[in-house]
Amino acid sequence: MLALKGALADVIEASREAVTLGELAEGALDGLRRAFDCSLGCVTHSPQDGVIEILSGTNASVLQEYHRDWFAADPINRAIRSHDASWIIPATRLPEWQTMQKHPLYAEWAPSKDVRFLLHLLLNQARYLQAGATNVFLCRSKQGQDFGHREILALSQVLPDLETAVQRCRRVAAMNSLSPFLESLLADADGRARLALRADGRLIWVSPAARRMLAGHLGRGRSLPAALVEKVRQLAGGSANAAELQFVAAGAARVRATLQTAQASTGELFVVIGLRSPSGALPDEFRERFRLTVAEADVLSGLAEGLSNAQIAARRFVSIATVRTHVAHVLSKLGVRSRLQAGVLARGEM
Repeated sequence: MLALKGALADVIEASREAVTLGELAEGALDGLRRAFDCSLGCVTHSPQDGVIEILSGTNASVLQEYHRDWFAADPINRAIRSHDASWIIPATRLPEWQTMQKHPLYAEWAPSKDVRFLLHLLLNQARYLQAGATNVFLCRSKQGQDFGHREILALSQVLPDLETAVQRCRRVAAMNSLSPFLESLLADADGRARLALRADGRLIWVSPAARRMLAGHLGRGRSLPAALVEKVRQLAGGSANAAELQFVAAGAARVRATLQTAQASTGELFVVIGLRSPSGALPDEFRERFRLTVAEADVLSGLAEGLSNAQIAARRFVSIATVRTHVAHVLSKLGVRSRLQAGVLARGEM
C-alpha cells in the first residue's frame, strides 16, 4: 500500500481547490484510491430522493453494469441508508454483512469483478440516497485486506475537508443557479429602487437606488423595516404572488413597496420588491393612460420638479444619455414639444 500521507495530502488539496462536485469527485477519488489501494471506487450524488448519479468512478464499465443490473436490488443500499452511527461505514462490519454475502450480487457478481471489501463515506448530513446526499464508495479486491482501524482514523482526518468542500460546492451551485435570476433584476433595474429577499426575509440583493432609500436600515447592526420583512414572509408562505405595503423608513420618509414572488431555477422562492416614494410620484392612472414605463414616469416626475437631465441621471443612477432617451419617449407619448410643457402637465397630476 502507498504511503498514506502523500496521497491523502492530495485529497486535501483537491478538496480545497474544488468549486464543483464534479471537480471534487475527480480530484479526491484519485487520492483516496491510491491511499487505500482500492480496486474500485466512486463518488455519488443524489439530486433527489432515491436517485443516484455517479460523479466519478475508477472503472466506468463495472459501475455502469452495477448500476444497470444490480443497484435497485443491492441489499447494502438499505443497510447503509439506515445506518446512523457513523459517517465512515466499513460495510463488512455491518451486522447484515453475513446475510448480504449470500445475495447473488456478492456471491456471484462482486467476486467476478475483483470486489470484496467495501467502505462507505458520507460527506454531508443527508443520508445515503436522500436528496442532496454526496457519498464515496471505496472497494478492495479479494486479494487484499479489509479496511483497518489505522485507515479509518486517517480517513477521519481528511473527512472534515471533504465535508467543507461539499458545502462550498453546493453554495457555488446555488449561486450559479441564482445568477440568471439576479442578472434579470440588474438588467431591468435601470436605476429603479429594487431589492430581493429570501422567503425568510434575508436580503440577497439591493439596487443602488433602493440602498439610497433604505440607507438608514442597511449596514452593520441595522435591519430592514420589520413591517417589510413580515410582509415578505407572509407572501412567501401564502397563496398570493403579489402584495403592496406602505411603511415609514428611517428619517420618517414614507415608502410604498410593491412585492412580487419569483422563483430561481433551483425552485427556491424569492420576493422581489420595488420601492417608491408616495410623495412626488405620478399616479398609476396617469402613467397607464399615456402608457409610460416606470422609468419614463420617474423621469417625468423629475421634469415636474424642474430637474436637469444631469440631476435626474444622478438621482436614478443612470447615464445622461439614458435620461435623454426617456425624455424623448415622454414627449412623444404626451404629445408635447418641450420638457417644460411635460413638466407642467405632470405637476397638475401630482
